Amino acid sequence: MNHMGLEFDEKLIGEMAEQYSFKNLAKKAKSNHYRKGVAGDWVNHFTPEISEAFNRVYGDACDLLNYSKA
Repeated sequence: MNHMGLEFDEKLIGEMAEQYSFKNLAKKAKSNHYRKGVAGDWVNHFTPEISEAFNRVYGDACDLLNYSKA
């Protein structure tokens, strides 16, 4: 595959995607610290303190990426 003048091996990309998929990483983890991958689930894990710190450090990153404000 050629994209923007760069060559990509589609088989290798597919193998890497499978190797680093949520399903495989969660299976191999000794302590499962992976979230379930549900869009917007981060809101359930942000305390007011975390939200304040996030906004202080990252400012308008959520707006720029079209996410709800933390």
